Amino acid sequence: MREDIESLEFTLTRSMTYTLFKLSELLDKRKELLSNTDINSRDLSRAISAIDREISALKKEFVSEFREENFEKINYYWYLRSKE
Repeated sequence: MREDIESLEFTLTRSMTYTLFKLSELLDKRKELLSNTDINSRDLSRAISAIDREISALKKEFVSEFREENFEKINYYWYLRSKE
């Protein structure tokens, strides 16, 4: 059973890959802003909030497309897990 779960392969489309790259860039930018002490707290807070909104939207986009592309495999995964 464990081998069946470990052998599952999910589809990752070009657009999902691109979304992951954008997420990575935004997370790096957010981390950089958090380590920057030169910006006053109000501007920093606004910039971080804007990045957080973008990150949230990209995560939703990724999850939505991932679920759509891998619907059957996800269901099969849960079926296997229920048998454990």
